Amino acid sequence: MNAEDHHLADQLQKLEREHMVQNSPKLLQRRQKSTIPWSELPAGVPGSPMAQEWDYYLRVVGRLLAEGNEGRWVIIKGEKLVDILDTEEEADRLCSAQAIDNVLKKQILPQEPVHLITRMFYAGFLSQCPS
Repeated sequence: MNAEDHHLADQLQKLEREHMVQNSPKLLQRRQKSTIPWSELPAGVPGSPMAQEWDYYLRVVGRLLAEGNEGRWVIIKGEKLVDILDTEEEADRLCSAQAIDNVLKKQILPQEPVHLITRMFYAGFLSQCPS
């Protein structure tokens, strides 16, 4: 790549960044509106590390919402509901204080946000993963 090619590549990257900054509020608004009801969440992938905890969460989330726990945080280990707490920080403290690991720590929500993973994000994520 010669100097002119580098200059053009730099200009293109600058334009892409400007476009993202100008349009990010629109993109964020669109993403924030993308949700899925808890009743339509997929089951865990058999054999995956959190499949048992996730499937248990799917069985109890309706009851937890009916009991008024929306927005609170649940800690699940295996098929046991360890605790329900008001904030994520409280959940973190409990896990640390009791040396609880390999748990599902999840906010109880009636509508789960759908996260968009872009090609740029995915490429950046892969470059940070140890091989």
